[in-house]
Amino acid sequence: MRKFIINILCVLFIGVTGLCVLTWIDVSKLQRIDFKLKKETHIIAIGPSTTYQALDEEIIPGFENISRDGTDLMSIVPMLPRLLDENPQIDTLWISHGRFQFHPKSGGKGGANNQMQSYKYKLPFIFFDCKETIWRDYIKRIDLYAAILNPYIMDVITNRPKNLKDYGFGHGKSTKCDLFDSNKVWSVAWYDSLCVKHGGNVYTKEEILSDSYYNDYYTKRAIEICQERNVVPILFFTPLYDFDRWCTYDGFCDYMANEYSPDWLIADYENFVFENDSICRRDVHHLNSKGAEALSAEIASVGLKTISVSEWILSKKLK
Repeated sequence: MRKFIINILCVLFIGVTGLCVLTWIDVSKLQRIDFKLKKETHIIAIGPSTTYQALDEEIIPGFENISRDGTDLMSIVPMLPRLLDENPQIDTLWISHGRFQFHPKSGGKGGANNQMQSYKYKLPFIFFDCKETIWRDYIKRIDLYAAILNPYIMDVITNRPKNLKDYGFGHGKSTKCDLFDSNKVWSVAWYDSLCVKHGGNVYTKEEILSDSYYNDYYTKRAIEICQERNVVPILFFTPLYDFDRWCTYDGFCDYMANEYSPDWLIADYENFVFENDSICRRDVHHLNSKGAEALSAEIASVGLKTISVSEWILSKKLK
């Protein structure tokens, strides 16, 4: 029995040591990569898969997409100061936003906080004895992509990564059209199940307040970083499919009114109308390449349409 316990401890030690080594290598590589963007780039967007899929940098002039599939603002915002400092030509930042980002995760209140809490257990063993305030503050302050949370083995074992695109930042050309494929309606079914759990349309102000820290802190932190550098931050709402079916505006408007400055800017494309909606979406809150082309072409043609938070709230409450 004693030998068995020793063997288990040895395996755990090897595994934890390996994770720490992989993390250190991945973090070190990211610190050395080139954050320089094209000289003509003066607009960037940051966000998860929604902006990653929705905005085609090849169509919008002077624009680069610094979004990454499977990555959230918590992982991108820590590297934003370096990105802006090394590219002083950037004057505008589009920040992924919208009702879907505050949707309770897994159908439960406080889901986002629970997701934030789960990151503690992804950290290398050396951080396990830190108090929550310490590791949370540490994660906030690191000025690099949070490879420390999820080291990617291919980045670790190869010398390939040299710039942000090598790390998967940029527009992803997904051709999938899952939402309107009868065999792949998982996203609609998932939102319907949330409605059932919440007893109807979700999103009261209280639900959002209980679930907002994870996304909201990093949204506000990104805006703060922009303001320190005279960069204009814009909350960019990507297109959603029939989202009023699952989520009313009432609680969301109340939340925005209480938590956001009235003069911050919003570019609201949640209800963007596509000429042929059925071929432009991947699921409820993602576009495919055809959708990205249509949305990006519209922005390139007429420019980004923005409105202040106060005007946006008023427009929703008048409906």
